[in-house]
Amino acid sequence: SAWTSGSGRSGTRPLTSDRRSGKYGCDMVNAVPSRAGRWRPDPEVQAELSRIIFHELTLGEVRPESRDFYIAEVTRLAERGADSVILGCTELGMLLGPDTSPLPVYDTALIHCAALVDHALA
Repeated sequence: SAWTSGSGRSGTRPLTSDRRSGKYGCDMVNAVPSRAGRWRPDPEVQAELSRIIFHELTLGEVRPESRDFYIAEVTRLAERGADSVILGCTELGMLLGPDTSPLPVYDTALIHCAALVDHALA
């Protein structure tokens, strides 16, 4: 996980908002050590990130232009000093991964699956 990797400046992807609380619903900031730098998208970018998740990925659609949008955002995080990105929504692994992201990714869906298997086999 990001906690144990030694990664010091992860960009987080808080990609959905809870309309009732105004808080992000897919934010993995708690998985990042408090000493780490964190960046969040601007509101306009946030809206597009959420649109891609809810109107494409949750329907099984993976559009090249949406992948390009995410890659551009990760590139901006890298330019700001991030050394990795936490994919805090399970659908994001459909767009970004080791072969497509300009930064190393921590796919929380895969991390949780690995932890469940480890727990089941312990």
